[in-house]
Amino acid sequence: MVTGSGAAVAVDLLPGTGGALLSLAAYRALGLDLTALPEVTVFAE
Repeated sequence: MVTGSGAAVAVDLLPGTGGALLSLAAYRALGLDLTALPEVTVFAE
């Protein structure tokens, strides 16, 4: 996963219902403000 600012982190994607969710740990790893609504790009291996 990569943010618009170029920060990147490897994550496990889990199936869910409704909208996409980003975990608190992912926000911290990416250095994002907890009130931010980041745009991210997800890549698969």
